[in-house]
Amino acid sequence: GRYGDWRETFRRIVAHYGYDRYGEGCHVVPNHALVILALLYGENSFPKALTVVNTAGWDTDCNSGNVGCLMGIKGGLAGLDVAADFRGPVADRMYLPTADGGRAVTDALHEAYEIVQIGRALAEDPSPLPKASARFHFDLPGSVQGFIPEDSPECRGTASIENVPGHSETGRQSLAIRYRGLASGRAARIIRETYPAIAVDVTHGYRLVASPTLYPGQTLRARLIADEGNRQAVEACLLIKAFGEDDQLFALRGPKIALRPGRAHTLEWVVDAPVGCPIGWVGIELMSLHAATRPSETRADGTAYLDWLTWSGAPIVKFDRPSHKGTRWLAAWVQACTAVHARRGHTYNIVQNQGTGLLIQGTREWQDYVFKATLTPHLARSFGIAARVQG
Repeated sequence: GRYGDWRETFRRIVAHYGYDRYGEGCHVVPNHALVILALLYGENSFPKALTVVNTAGWDTDCNSGNVGCLMGIKGGLAGLDVAADFRGPVADRMYLPTADGGRAVTDALHEAYEIVQIGRALAEDPSPLPKASARFHFDLPGSVQGFIPEDSPECRGTASIENVPGHSETGRQSLAIRYRGLASGRAARIIRETYPAIAVDVTHGYRLVASPTLYPGQTLRARLIADEGNRQAVEACLLIKAFGEDDQLFALRGPKIALRPGRAHTLEWVVDAPVGCPIGWVGIELMSLHAATRPSETRADGTAYLDWLTWSGAPIVKFDRPSHKGTRWLAAWVQACTAVHARRGHTYNIVQNQGTGLLIQGTREWQDYVFKATLTPHLARSFGIAARVQG
């Protein structure tokens, strides 16, 4: 073209459409110009287009997000694999911070199927979701749906994960868990967020609005298969991590089973957690089977396959003040109101200065449930409980 170097074109954009000409923060006109710049000079390359839009500066997060989205649509997954590993560190993780707090913590595969199902509904093609609609089914190549190996001192280096063909009862793909060096004091855990692990700053304008997706009283299930080439059995269980004292995570485990080479097991556990301890992670723990009795001769190395993991049912949960000093129980609510405080004498002090305010928690999957609360009005014309609130 007339301007072979994108930097020359960028200089002309600055002269005619710069931020100095469009005030009030990050204006759409200069941002739009940089998006077009990156698409024109990106050479159909995902990393090149992002290099251009990031180096140009200005509103780099929004512009890069828009360019990355468009280049992802244009080049598909193959376009992401031409340079650095863009997919691995992200691990499909996504946040949707909206008033529908139970949908905030999600993943790329889940959202892709949400879009597919909308298209199928419009086409009157009600095709079933993979693996009986399991929440995590891993049924497209490369998908890990937010699962990562835990990096705590007792687990660091013991596990890696990979999406692989086969090892599924009804689907095409599964998640391979490759474990090594399991022994006394050394476990392998693969975990996935169910409520944001990052600290929640309720005073920040860009705070992450989210509620947990997994609650006490719900039934957690998963199907595991041990590779037939494993030399010994391992112990396996479902695992959750909840926020407790000083907002530190603590682990709770379901029933343990012996996972023998070549065998498949369905794990099931009705989840429980103390009052005021939002569940932040869910996962699978693998341990050496006899580490406690024969620690010197029980090192375990091998592979297990996670076919699917899901949970169902309405919770049995009490949204009360916890016995500890943590704060995540209060931040777990979507605060669609002027303010909410934890005050003595009442668990929640909800303030709405004008109009109708809402304090929301839960997920849209809940059905057949009863909610009870004791409410005390103070200078309120009306108040009450709303059920099936979905943002």
